[in-house]
Amino acid sequence: MSDENRNEKKSGDYKVPPHRYILWIAAIGLLPLLLVFRSNSVGDPGSLTQSQFMRLVDQNLIKEGIITYDPQSPFLQEIKGKYYKTDADGNKVYDNGKAVG
Repeated sequence: MSDENRNEKKSGDYKVPPHRYILWIAAIGLLPLLLVFRSNSVGDPGSLTQSQFMRLVDQNLIKEGIITYDPQSPFLQEIKGKYYKTDADGNKVYDNGKAVG
């Protein structure tokens, strides 16, 4: 009788418990959701319109910037950089004697 049980186990039939299937399906299903929410969590720190940017330049509130020219469109430039924070009156905000930017 013990020989028959050994032969049954050697037949190649390996039963995977149903809860393992559920775990694999849940893991595979949650992975794309995790990637979507992770990429959206950073968000845009703040885009400025051209008039807002020019106002910051006129008020000397631009801390640093990089201008990237598009060779295919001479009128399109991308500007990335940092600007100083202001209070409600438009004055620079200072923290420990340094402007916050």
